[in-house]
Amino acid sequence: MRLYYFHPDKKRVSTFPIGIGQQGWRTPLGTAKITTKREHPTWIPPKSILENYARNGEHIDKVWPPGPKNPLGTRAMNLSFPGESIVIHGSPYPMGIGVRSSRGCIRMWNSDVEQLFSWVSIGTQVRVI
Repeated sequence: MRLYYFHPDKKRVSTFPIGIGQQGWRTPLGTAKITTKREHPTWIPPKSILENYARNGEHIDKVWPPGPKNPLGTRAMNLSFPGESIVIHGSPYPMGIGVRSSRGCIRMWNSDVEQLFSWVSIGTQVRVI
């Protein structure tokens, strides 16, 4: 459960621990591109997550503004997987890194996602293997 960033100089590779999709909420495999970059993102839970909470008799807010409890952390980068809402993002929950903890997204420590965010641009190719 690592993210590898291959620097443009083709001499360096940086790696980061990540959290990925928990059982029943897979992280898709394949090639995508970064389509959007957001600093201090607002999280609007997808319908699938809202429905999952409702099935379990739980309620979550439909809009989560930026802040220390926002599940997307301090940075978010949307990926172009067709029909999927998959994001590389930070997390305020350090125990969710290095394990299957997400609903399909790729979670990173906030300090790591901030570094990665500064290196990549919209259109950067991402391969999930």
